[in-house]
Amino acid sequence: MGTVARKLSAIFFAVFLSAALVGGVAFFPDGELGTDDDAVTVSYTENGVVATAVQPIGVAPFFCTVSFDGNGGAGRMDSVKVRAGAEYSLPVCDFAPPGGMVFSGWDRGAVGAVITVSGDTALTAQWEELFLGGIGITSPPVKTEYREGETFDGTGMVVTAAYSNGAVAVVSAGVAFFPTGALRLSDSAIKSSIRRAA
Repeated sequence: MGTVARKLSAIFFAVFLSAALVGGVAFFPDGELGTDDDAVTVSYTENGVVATAVQPIGVAPFFCTVSFDGNGGAGRMDSVKVRAGAEYSLPVCDFAPPGGMVFSGWDRGAVGAVITVSGDTALTAQWEELFLGGIGITSPPVKTEYREGETFDGTGMVVTAAYSNGAVAVVSAGVAFFPTGALRLSDSAIKSSIRRAA
């Protein structure tokens, strides 16, 4: 490379590095860079003459961290990386609920709701009380015919409980029947009930 060429190259390099200090230098794009940008065009104006040069660049995507707070629930959920500005679907909760509670959603919405992640985001689990909605007899007992004075036999009877979160479970303990004791001729039905432990 000749002396003149080296001098011009050095001048251009100096102008490029100190563009903010040298009048007449402009960059394009001149705003926030995106991952689609693969080069910056530099233009320099002097005495009405405009010269341009292209500088190849690489722009890595910016990722945000989405973390999860159990809010009293047991266990953990690993944080995830989401590209800034991208949409993110709120996940199923892997935290075990506090006693007597059920997961009701995240503080940003229900499971499956879509949010836009623009920065580091913490999602907090929300809980609500789990309560018994009712019970049903899904299978009758083996014996349904009695003589006066006999007592009710619940063998074979299946009792299910329905809860506020939509869950249905077979009740294996804590079921009470009425009437108790010897049956009378006027008894035509048995009432079952369960009591939730305090």
